[in-house]
Amino acid sequence: MQLVRFLGVFTVSISYALLLTYYGWRGNIDKRKTAQYRAYRKILRLWGINVRVTGELAKAPALLVANHCSYIDVAILGSLGSMRFTPKSDVQHWFGIGKIVRAFDVIFIERSRAQARQTQENLLGALRNNDRLCVFPEGT
Repeated sequence: MQLVRFLGVFTVSISYALLLTYYGWRGNIDKRKTAQYRAYRKILRLWGINVRVTGELAKAPALLVANHCSYIDVAILGSLGSMRFTPKSDVQHWFGIGKIVRAFDVIFIERSRAQARQTQENLLGALRNNDRLCVFPEGT
C-alpha cells in the first residue's frame, strides 16, 4: 500500500512539474502558484494526511523559518498558501527529483562562500517580489 501511495505522489508531482515547466505557467505567476498549491494538497491527500491550522499564515512578503522533520514538511507548508522553498543546490541534479523541484519555483541555496552574496540577493529579490519564503536552517 505504501508503494502505491509513493507511486501516486511521484506521478502527481511529475504531472504538475510538466504542467508548470512546459505549458507556459512560468509567465503567469497566479496560475503557477495555484497549480503549486493544488499539487501540495493532492500529495497530502494521497498520503492520507489532513492538515489542521490554528492561526493565520504570515502575509507575504514573509520569511518562515521551520524545523525540517521530513520531506512531507514541504507539502504541508506548501498546502497552506503560496510558498517558495530553499533547497540546497545539489537537489537540482538529483535524478527525477531535480526536475520536479525546479518546477516548484524554488530558490536553490549555494553553500559556498563564493556564492553567498548571490544567494542573499536571490532571497532578498524574492521578498521584494512579495513572495513568502520558507527556509530550513538545519539543512545548511
